[in-house]
Order: sequence, then C-alpha cells, then structure tokens
Amino acid sequence: MSGAQFLSRRILRATALRLLNRRFAFAIAATATLSAKSVHIYAHLDALQKGEILFWGLSFFSQDTACLLAIRMLVDQSLGTALSILVTAVVVFLVATAAISESFFFTTGTELQWRNVALASDSSSRPILSAGWIYCLLSTFAMFMIAGILQNLFDQVSRCALDILQWPVSLLSNRLPVLNHCSHSRETYKHLPQHDVECIEDVYKEVELGDQRLENDNMPPTKCTSYLRLFVGLVLAAQAICTITRPTDHSLIFMSWTLPLMPFVDFMFSTPSLAGFLAMSGNVIDALHNTTALGEPIPWAWLPNNASLQGFQDWYEPDKEHYSALHDPLKLSNLDEDLLLPLRANLDDVPIRHIVLVKLESTRKDVFPIKKNSYIWNRLAHSSFQNSSMPAEAQERLSSLTSTAKYLTGDFGDGFGGKAGVPRGGINANNAFTTSTCTLKSLVGTHCGISPLAADFNVETDHHIYQPCLPHIFEALNQLNHRHDEVSDEHFTSYKWKTAFMQSVTLGYDKQDRLMRKIGFTDPLGSFELRDEAAKLGPVDLPDINYYGMPERAVEDYFRDAFASAKKNNERVFLSHLTSSTHHDFGLPKDEKYVPLAGDPDLDDLSHYLNTVGYVDRWLKIILQILDEEGVADETLLVVVGDHGLSIAERGTITPYSNPHIANYHVPLVLSHPKLPSINIDDPVSSIQILPTILDLLLETKSLSKSEAEAVRDMIQNYEGQSLIRPMQNFSETNGQGGWQFAVMNPGGSTIAVRDARQPNWRLIVPVIGYYEWRFTDLETDPHEDSPLLSYDYKAILRIVEEAFGPEAAAWVEEAATVTRWWTDENYKRWRYNA
Repeated sequence: MSGAQFLSRRILRATALRLLNRRFAFAIAATATLSAKSVHIYAHLDALQKGEILFWGLSFFSQDTACLLAIRMLVDQSLGTALSILVTAVVVFLVATAAISESFFFTTGTELQWRNVALASDSSSRPILSAGWIYCLLSTFAMFMIAGILQNLFDQVSRCALDILQWPVSLLSNRLPVLNHCSHSRETYKHLPQHDVECIEDVYKEVELGDQRLENDNMPPTKCTSYLRLFVGLVLAAQAICTITRPTDHSLIFMSWTLPLMPFVDFMFSTPSLAGFLAMSGNVIDALHNTTALGEPIPWAWLPNNASLQGFQDWYEPDKEHYSALHDPLKLSNLDEDLLLPLRANLDDVPIRHIVLVKLESTRKDVFPIKKNSYIWNRLAHSSFQNSSMPAEAQERLSSLTSTAKYLTGDFGDGFGGKAGVPRGGINANNAFTTSTCTLKSLVGTHCGISPLAADFNVETDHHIYQPCLPHIFEALNQLNHRHDEVSDEHFTSYKWKTAFMQSVTLGYDKQDRLMRKIGFTDPLGSFELRDEAAKLGPVDLPDINYYGMPERAVEDYFRDAFASAKKNNERVFLSHLTSSTHHDFGLPKDEKYVPLAGDPDLDDLSHYLNTVGYVDRWLKIILQILDEEGVADETLLVVVGDHGLSIAERGTITPYSNPHIANYHVPLVLSHPKLPSINIDDPVSSIQILPTILDLLLETKSLSKSEAEAVRDMIQNYEGQSLIRPMQNFSETNGQGGWQFAVMNPGGSTIAVRDARQPNWRLIVPVIGYYEWRFTDLETDPHEDSPLLSYDYKAILRIVEEAFGPEAAAWVEEAATVTRWWTDENYKRWRYNA
C-alpha cells in the first residue's frame, strides 16, 4: 500500500469516527426510523379502527425493531474503512428519507408517494421542491437534536434487546464448544518509507487515540438494570406475539413497513388492484358485466376523405375502435329535452362569434364569490386579531375581493351589504365538480369532454385522447365543404376559426407544452415564448411572482391582439387561458398591495391565497374590459371554470396532491354572455359537460353555418356529458342507472372520487392501488368533511357506513365501488393504457 493510499484511508477512518461514533450513529438511525414511522401512522390514523391500534399497534414497529437491531449489530463491529462507509451511507439514507417524507407531510398534509419523485427530474418542476426545504432542514435539525439527547437511552435499550436475543445463541454456544472456537487473524508487517511515516505520524496517533476510545466505548456494559431488561424483554415478546397473531390485512401490513423499505414498497404496490379489492363482493351490476363503450367509429359523411384530421385519426385508420355513446351503459343524454325555461325563445339574438375559456388555478367555489359568514370568513373572523375583531382594512378587502365573480355569476347576496348589481348574464353552476384535481388532467377534461386518464401525472401525452377536443373540432369545421353555405361578409358564420392557448407561466412543467399541442393548440404561449426576443409583440419583462412565472397581465397584449387580428382577418376566436397567481406560493406583483386577512399565523397561507384570489378577480375584469374595448363583448361566450379547489381553509393544505377533501373538487363553473338571461343550476354537474354545452349553445344560437351545424349535431351526440342548457337527467329511466360522475385525484393513479346525481350528497373515494383508504362522506350532515368514514378494508367500510347511515347508504357504496371498478378498467381501454 502506498503512503498516499494509507494516508487517505486513515484520514477517512478518522473522519468517520469523529463524525459518526457508534452511539450517535445508532441514535440518529433510530430517531429517523421511529419519527418517520410515527408520521406514517399519524397520516393514516383515521383509517384505522381503535381495536386494530390497541391489539396490533406494537406489530407496526416490528420491522423497525429488526432494522434497528441489524444496524446496531453493524455499528458494534470494528469500523474499518469499508464498514465506516457502509454505516455512514445507511444513516445518511435514513435521515434523508425521513426528512423528505416528514417535510412533505408538514407542507402538504399528505404522505409522499415515492413513485412520484421522478417528476423532480423535470427541470420545470424542481422549484416546487423549494416549498418544503425549510421543513426539511427543521426536520433534520430536530432529528440530530433528539439523537444527541437520547443516544444513551437508545444505546442501553438496544444493548438489552441484543443481549436478550443473543442469550439462546450464547447458551447453545456454551453447550457446543466447537461453536465457541475463535480463529485469530494473522497480522502482516507493511514497510513504509520514512517520509510517509513522518507525514502521517500525527494523524496516526490521533486516530489511534480515537480507535482506543471507540473500542472502550464498544465494550459491552457489565450489566443492564434488571428493570430495563424486564421491560425490553416484555416489549419484544409482546411485539413478536402481535406480529405472529396479526390478521393478514393489507392495511396492517401497510402500517408496518419500515422507513428504508417505503420507497421500494411504493413502487412494488403501485399497480392498480381495484379488481382484487372487489373480487369478493360478489356484486356485479348486470348492465356493466362484460360491456365496453368501444366500437367502430360512427361514420360521418362530412369528414374530409383526403386528409387525416388531428383528433379524428380513428376514422382514418382501419380496425381502430372509438368511444360510442350508444354502447356506454353509464351514458345519460338530455339532448332530446327542451331548453331550460328561461332560454326558450331567447337564443335567437345571442350571437357567439368568439369563445374565451378561462381555467382558474386552485380556485374553490366558495371564493367565487366569497361571502360573509361563510366557512372561510368565519375562520378569518375568529382568528387571533389583537382587538378580537377583524380590522377594517381586512373587512374592506374581503367585501370587494371578488366583485367580478359576483358580476359573472349574478350572485350578489354575499352578505357585505353592497347594492345588487346587474349580472352579465349566463349560466352559473353552484354544484360543479372538476374532472381531476390535477391541473393538466383537468385541462383535458374541460377541453376534450372526457375523463382524464387515471394514471399518475401527465401521461396523457403518450396515450390516445379518445375524443376530439375543442381545437380539433374547430379545425375540422374549418376543413368542411362550405359549398352549400350562405356566404356573407356581414355574418361571422362563414369565418374560419382561429384557436389560441396562453398563460403567463411556464409550459414546461410536466410536459404541458406537449399536452397543449396534442389537444390541438399549435402554438401555445407561455412565459418562455413571452420573454423571447423574437416574440410577436416584443419580449415581456415582468418579474416572476411564483416559482412558475409571471403574473397574468403578461398576456394582456396578446388577448387584445387575438381579437384585433380576428376583426382584421374576418376570423372567429377560440381562446383558452390558464391563470396562475392562485398557485402556491401565492405571490402578488410588487405594485399590488397585500392586506393581512387573518390574525393567526397558522392562517397566513389562507390570507395570501385570498389576496391572490382578489388579484385574479381583477384580472378577469381586465379581460371583460378588453372584450368591451375590442367591440366583441356582445358576441363572446366567456366560460370560467376552476381547475380544482384547495382545502387550505379546512386542512391548511397548499396543494390538492393526494388529498380527497371536498374543497379540492368543488369549483366555480360559469358560461357567461351579456345577452343570456341569468340562470342558476343547483344540480350536480361536472366540468366534463363544458364541451357539449358549448356545442349546444352554438347550435341553439344559430352561430354556425349550415355545414358546421350538421357536423356539430353529429359530434355532440357522442360525448359523455350532458348539456347544461337543458334539464339534467339524474338517472336512466330505462334501467335506473344513476348519473355517475368521476374525478381523478391528483396525481392521478391512486384514487377515484365518485358521486351519483341520485344522491349527490354522498361521496366515495375509491382506492385504485392497494394502500389507500376507502372514504365515505355525507355532505348533508358533514358539509366540510370534518368526520369522514375511512377504512382500508372494503368490507369494513360497508359495515361502518351501514352502522352510521343505514343499509341504503351501504348498498350505495357497494354499487358505487362496483361501477367505479368497471369505469376504471374502461378508462384504461379508452386511453389505450396498459396499467
């Protein structure tokens, strides 16, 4: 061995011994493992029955005990270089894993799904990690502090445990002397050059002293106190008995996985297994058994023969199956119904030349508009203000926070005492749910009129979007043979459609740019394009307000240009826009005043969130002003819908990730036109209904040419959602099948939220993979879902629901679970996704 190699080895060994002595190494490993397990159990505590915790709680820590004792045996060995590296790697892995999982829980209120960490490889998503770095540092610091304080206790307890477990081996060894034979290693002398010896003499002496201290430290204590031995022995025995006798229940198994295995378990059990959950129910609805909505594409004579239109590829490729509403056992149609009463004979003078679709990021229904004495208002009013009352400035900000929302919805009864204004006109849905609490998936649901793919994150880009989306439809209308249409320069029905998508933040997050192009937007506009020196209207130079990009006003000039160009070129505009300011970390432009709305620091996120809600409301007002100034307000249909909500008021969460709370699903949905009467819809509806409603409005307002109307009449029949301008059908009169509505929870592949228009107050969260809870709530008795019913076991949730709400509710849960099983399998088939 060379002198340099010897020196580096000794320095590495010295460093390891200084920074990672035996007691502290084990203490930090124990602290990380046990703290992470405690958070794991706490995160799922409501899904465990009290009896399960009482009888089998000790077994939850069996793997942790085995893991820690193995680590203790490892650090008790003489720490050579290789072993020092191994011990250091194990401890670092445990600390890092625990800190990440704990900080994620404290930041989001939910457990991290380790299979989703691959998203961090996307450069556009890395800034998200900054949201929890403070909690990560605090968690790491806390673990080191606890380990330093309790290292002697951990050392004595673990030594007692090892002595107890090694006692049978020692007894057997004494009875069999051959097992007690020890071989002595032979030492060889390595000659070192004198100059190398001189170089390392001081280091060697220092290390030898450290080695001696370590060896003394590693000498087993003369004895453990008899009480400690008795206590540790009883705990080990009880833990062993609990583990051996514990029922084979996947929920108990999931609670028992130790920290080092959790990332691997997450990947192992990420395959959808809903069919396995329900195999023992024995209840398969006849109408769904061995059925599929896929079949041969319906022949449409108007489709061009000489070109394959994007979104219509199934019609041009032989042997391709396509969604058929006629074969869909869950399809309910209201297109044969008359229009809602206020709309009858009132649509002839409602021109729709342009359509603007605005998706509101993280916007829950009860802030559109916000109301006095609402849940959020009460949370703020009862927070700890200095004078026990909300300051006048905060009350003023809240009273004017969402004036544009009041104008668009026609809901002026906010309780703030202002004068009722004149609404813009249109349809306001009060009980609308999103198709997904993942933003990009909700974009698919809204633009394409389909249910998003029930798989994690934006994999829609790699699979079959099984229906033409709005941009596809408008491009298909552009390609029609207009030979028999009436052509008039004074009427817009002969004009071509121009589609555009724009947002002020990055398009790079989770391949959104690819998704928008697949939906049909050829040149989506995001922050990168806005800042480009070659941008059409010149580069936009606004500071970022969050870790995604700029405030909404960055696209203001492009809004104006879209309609100015359409006027100049005789075009029709379909413009889609996604807001961003209401996304965490709830930043405001520097020229916007922030007003504290809560006196409790725990509500600081809620206060910042509401300030951004107000900013986006003012941005919507600017959009309306643009329509007025460009002279297109009276011929533009404005659709405003939330991509998902945020349970920030109820649970303090800043993301809908893996969060089943009702506030994440209930969103505003408005179709506004100044010549439409104001209509409120209280039926349970979904954002999947926006596309067929737009097509229905274009038909009923005679805003399409003859050839376009013919094509749209064919297409509208084949979408899953009902039209919002006609009475809702809540069940099938033929077979009694309910009006089922499904929502894919962020990030997509874990659970499905389902409700039924026959019983809209009942919600069921159905796990798609094996370690998520079944969750039932009744919004009539628990509107804010303070006390959901949860269980990991399907039979158990049926029993719990029946005990709480009766056999009718339990029967509904069984039906909902079975329908969701069929729907999930069908979802994969339609998307051509191999789960």
